Amino acid sequence: MKTIPIADIHIGDRQRKAFDESSLFELTKSIASNGLLHPIILNEEGGKLYLVAGGRRLRALQMITDGQGFAPHVTCYRHDGEKVPEGHVPYILVNTFPSESQHIDLREAELAENLHREDLTWQERIAALDELHKLRQAQNPKQSVADTARGLASVPVETPATDSKIANARREVSRARIIAPYLDDPAVAGASSAHQAFNVVAAKVEAEFMAELERRGATAATAHTLIQGDLHIELRELPADTYTCVIADPPYGIGADKFGDVAELSHNYSDDPEGAGDLARDIAYFTPRICKAEAHLWMFCDIGMFIRLRDDIDSMTEWNCWRTPIIWNKGTGYAPRQSSGFKRCYELILFASKGGKPFGAAHKDVIECSPSQHKLHAAEKPFQLYAELLKRSCLPGDKVLDPCCGSGAIFSAAISAGVIATGIEINSEYLDHARIRMHQNE
Repeated sequence: MKTIPIADIHIGDRQRKAFDESSLFELTKSIASNGLLHPIILNEEGGKLYLVAGGRRLRALQMITDGQGFAPHVTCYRHDGEKVPEGHVPYILVNTFPSESQHIDLREAELAENLHREDLTWQERIAALDELHKLRQAQNPKQSVADTARGLASVPVETPATDSKIANARREVSRARIIAPYLDDPAVAGASSAHQAFNVVAAKVEAEFMAELERRGATAATAHTLIQGDLHIELRELPADTYTCVIADPPYGIGADKFGDVAELSHNYSDDPEGAGDLARDIAYFTPRICKAEAHLWMFCDIGMFIRLRDDIDSMTEWNCWRTPIIWNKGTGYAPRQSSGFKRCYELILFASKGGKPFGAAHKDVIECSPSQHKLHAAEKPFQLYAELLKRSCLPGDKVLDPCCGSGAIFSAAISAGVIATGIEINSEYLDHARIRMHQNE
């Protein structure tokens, strides 16, 4: 049994950046009780020993040595029936002074080790797969994604490319190549999975492409208007007597930037109750001037804010609020308290009218519409829901306003409903995506 002081091991640029503490604690329990089953793998380079595989084991062994493991009084353990000197770790030395190709093999070995012991975070896995493919390309300029996938799938040489293991690996490497350049983007890095991150990247790439076409004058003219700015300022600048309908989705004031789908996407605003209430009241206060003599307002809000907001709008503005909320039935939802509570499958809409504007027909106060499947903005509503609201309130050719339009659902809805939309958005990161939706339906 060869051992080395833990302090003498060089970690280098490891693929794994994060370890689950509870999982590590359980591993210390297993090692203390059953001994270390597999030594770590090291490689010698430049007279130093570098870790190749076994980072999680090494971290657990360090915890045992420091008295931070399952049994704090136990600071040593056994391997192959022998007691390991305190502060040491058993190791296997491979590929002394590796060539470039051997270095790549070692990186693949490290990835395989991590995947076998415990999944990397999806961000670490994406970065590792992208790096491995780049290393293979440096070694062989003709290296394809399919070649890299075949190596990762660990299948015999004669296995056809249509094999499911190769196909799955090829899909994963291709996706890693697309996502990796965007890992520094908060909206991408904040996604809950590689699948969600891929959807965010795809939307960004499409929006960037369309924005570039627009800058070059290669897109068709549009009757819609997108304004980047603070709604408090922009609402004062808009022309009077213009809009037939206003749809607004301001923050709910329930800390949505701290929970819920923020696990998948980022909220670029502070969703505190006081700020959200002030913003909603400002929208209601400034919009009557710019609306037609007869107009409708649809404003999404949380149940905790509804009554006070309704009463404030009734008393302070020209809007006349419907006494009860309109219900958007999403058909599905998330459970903020997991098994201790219920799934939230609906949201509320405050409806108000100006000048007694009538509907063309009587409508139910419950609207059924599935949520957006591919969100860019965390609070994004489906454009089909907006389109339904517009069709209830507008005639073709009417002008409508969304004072906090996010990634631009109002434009897709306006195209569907045959109306002309103006959107205001302060966050620059959503503008390109909103701009693309001005030109085409979904």
